[in-house]
Amino acid sequence: MNAGRKSSMNPALLIALLLVIAVAAGWIKIPQMAAGAGVNQQIVGSCADKGVNPIVYTTAYWVDPTQNNKQTQIATTVTLAKQGTSQIYNQSTSSATASLATAVPCGDKVGDIVGDGGGTTYYYNGVMFDAVGISHSNTIEVKKSGAATIQVHNDTAVGWASTILLGNNSIVTPDQSIAIRVMPPSGAGQYFGDLGWAMCLKYPALNFTNVYPNPNNGLTSIAHVSGTTTRDTVRCYDMPGILVSGGAPYYGTLYLQKVASAFNNATVGVDVQLVDKTSGLFNGVLYTGFDSSASGGDGQATDLGRADVSTTNLMNISSAPA
Repeated sequence: MNAGRKSSMNPALLIALLLVIAVAAGWIKIPQMAAGAGVNQQIVGSCADKGVNPIVYTTAYWVDPTQNNKQTQIATTVTLAKQGTSQIYNQSTSSATASLATAVPCGDKVGDIVGDGGGTTYYYNGVMFDAVGISHSNTIEVKKSGAATIQVHNDTAVGWASTILLGNNSIVTPDQSIAIRVMPPSGAGQYFGDLGWAMCLKYPALNFTNVYPNPNNGLTSIAHVSGTTTRDTVRCYDMPGILVSGGAPYYGTLYLQKVASAFNNATVGVDVQLVDKTSGLFNGVLYTGFDSSASGGDGQATDLGRADVSTTNLMNISSAPA
């Protein structure tokens, strides 16, 4: 007989059912992932219903590889701006121990951007959102910046060096090649260009028809990189990969296409300049580039990111025999 048997529910199933009911009723708020990598956003309430201005709580962090990739909160510049305008609600330094609270108008389209503008320490990252909640909690990841290093050698050089000297008669073919490598930053977790990098080559048209790296991702325009009296030709190239501490260096070849005649001055050379690709802040939103050349000169800051890495006379070619 089964009349005396009592029915029971699995405790885990009962807890799960109660959680579903609590979420559906709005008793528990689940954090929402905002657009963009490394950004978590939680929105609470409705500012229109309550007749208040929202409070934005901003926390910046970086992933520390020396602490098993721990998310470490940091102090950096936080910019709250209205999208599509030059209006900035607040620009302050965040804390390494607490979130930065900023009030913004209810219903505005807001950009919450963290990182220092020049990429001196941290590259920009942020989230764009409609300020419709009573409070918005944004947790945003930034990446540290660091300097790359240029090194070269040829068949007669011993190991890698910062510069090499070639005799005029060692450039024996129109397509002389020189090995080049670019070492990533040495500091833990540092990037040279969180979104990529470019290599610019400066050389005299009197002596070369072209100087170019291989491999590359094609030519790019960088307005702030200009030639000199003795290096009157400049060509810049998008380069493959990301230069990050602990990652692989860039290994490639520089090709030198010499003019048909012999060099026309006693000493010539080739300069190399590395430029990081990152984000800039303009009218409350982030845009990507090397500087303002891609944006039509509409007011963005030029020369985005960390200071360029330059080597003058990377290859100094003397008229004396090698």
